[in-house]
Order: sequence, then structure tokens, then C-alpha cells
Amino acid sequence: MDPQKIKIHQFHSGSGISDAVTNAMIFTQSLLECLGFESAIFAEHVHPGLTGKIRRLDELRLAQRDILLMHHSMGHDAFQRLADLRCRKFLVYHNITPPEFFSETDPTRAYALKGYAQLSMFRDIAV
Repeated sequence: MDPQKIKIHQFHSGSGISDAVTNAMIFTQSLLECLGFESAIFAEHVHPGLTGKIRRLDELRLAQRDILLMHHSMGHDAFQRLADLRCRKFLVYHNITPPEFFSETDPTRAYALKGYAQLSMFRDIAV
């Protein structure tokens, strides 16, 4: 691969077998590769069945010329890591399950609320 060529990678906090966001990232990756771009998928939480297809976020290395597609469907703990990356970032919004679908003691409820709060923060880091 040409070291000067723009890479277009993707991020989502989680990954899962037959998960809609994961499937969308895999499909997008195949399109990007058909167009000649180097493209990898990174996640905070990699499902064991997707090892080798999705890489851990701590492996992500981007140059300033590269692009990161940040898929967002729930709050996560990687926001500052994404904000600190010196590349062009684009938000791909997948909808957040409303917090009222979770009981007040369910930790997922807190991440749904966090996801909504992070939407306004993305304005500062996304192109």
C-alpha cells in the first residue's frame, strides 16, 4: 500500500455477531476496499467471534491526512481518545435506544443518556 494514501478507518464502541452497526461497518469496509482505500474497523469492546475482523481501539494509528468514521449508537468511554486523534473525523449516527426502555438500575440506561450528551460534543470534533 502507498504510505501517502489516505486511509479510512471506522470506530464503534462495541461489536457483536449479527449486530446492525457491526454489519454496517463490515459492509462499509468492503465498499471502501473496493474503492482502493485501506480500511480497518476498531472497537473498544471486540466480540471474541470477531477477533481478526475487528481490532481493538488501542491499536488505532492514524495520520493527519486519514479519516475516521465514528459510528455512534450508544454512549461510550472512548470519547476523549477519539477527540485527541489528529485526523479528520466524521460522525455516522445510528440512533440511540431511548433510556426509558431500560430500568433505572440498568447500567445501559446510563450509557444511553451518555450517548445523547456525547452528540453535542461530537460537533466539536467532527468535520
